[in-house]
Amino acid sequence: MANEITSFLLMSAVVACFLFGFLGAFLPLLPGALLVWLGILIHKIALGQQSVSWTFFWTATACVGATYGIDALCTIWGARAFGATWRGMVGAMLGLLIGPFLLSPLLGIGIGLGMILGPLFGAVLFEIIGGKDLRGASKAGFGALIGGFFAFFVKIAIIVSIIVAFFMQVGHSTLPGLN
Repeated sequence: MANEITSFLLMSAVVACFLFGFLGAFLPLLPGALLVWLGILIHKIALGQQSVSWTFFWTATACVGATYGIDALCTIWGARAFGATWRGMVGAMLGLLIGPFLLSPLLGIGIGLGMILGPLFGAVLFEIIGGKDLRGASKAGFGALIGGFFAFFVKIAIIVSIIVAFFMQVGHSTLPGLN
């Protein structure tokens, strides 16, 4: 009985990490992929060899690490695909970094808005400073926005893939009540 309770509490913690990790893809205040990784780490520490393989653990770790570079790469890619110069790409990156802080006082939605609008306005501003007209600068800003949305969907796909792969690897052997 005590073993089943411990197993239930362990899986509850893991599932909570996965749930909040998934929500973190939508809510910038939560470190989405990192919470998913924390759930895997808790499971691995608690169950050792009965948990996921080390290969899975390190692959998931690499995927989680990649999610943090995806925002930057996709934002730059999007801006460049829509005609941004190096100035527009720098502006988009600075907007991605500074935007959430500038808009964070907007209680809950500010950080998310900053991550969306920061690259757009950063690219536009830096392109205008670099001598582009408003139309060309706006195209670069729109590209940065498209790149950011693409990054959002890629991060969701990575998070969901890690969670699904986790449950496929552990199977039902570590799920309480299914042994």
